[in-house]
Amino acid sequence: MKELVYGGTEVEAVILKKYPQATITDESDYIHTERFAVEIKNVSEEEFYSFANKTGFSAICLGFQLGELRKKEQINDKNDNA
Repeated sequence: MKELVYGGTEVEAVILKKYPQATITDESDYIHTERFAVEIKNVSEEEFYSFANKTGFSAICLGFQLGELRKKEQINDKNDNA
């Protein structure tokens, strides 16, 4: 599982406490000063996003937000075709 997280060291610490095997890579730039990539082998997106929801940082996970947007679009498409 790979995810891009727009959070700082506090969020990194939460992730590493739950998943000590996680690899964290700084992905900050001059616009996004607190951004990092997290890669966790043998952990599904579903498991990670569930953890992110429970701990309150899913809103800063890019992949999670894109998935939520896709779900809304699919629902709108179904409603438009009904």
